[in-house]
Amino acid sequence: MFVMIVLGLNTTLISMCMQVLEDWRYISMVIDRLQLYVFLAVTMVGTASILVGAPHIFDSIDQDDITHPFTHTHLTALCPGLPRSAGTRKAKPFRILLKQETVSGSGIS
Repeated sequence: MFVMIVLGLNTTLISMCMQVLEDWRYISMVIDRLQLYVFLAVTMVGTASILVGAPHIFDSIDQDDITHPFTHTHLTALCPGLPRSAGTRKAKPFRILLKQETVSGSGIS
């Protein structure tokens, strides 16, 4: 009889502990999901505020204003011995060189 009472109490105690354990697991899942939402919100708001607050993110850039100091007229004033053809040529678009192609005058093959 005593053994039956001890086994019954032990089973009840184990089931109560398991119920408490399951409750804490559920609470931890809810807190974990809440932290995920807070993290995503803070990250998105922070990223948006940085992008919107950037001073030149939506402005176009005029390359002629940037490259103007490096044109031929400015270079000849700085370097009097510079040949007249320097700086007057337009840049060619970048092209990947294959093995059979050579660039004239540069020694690259």
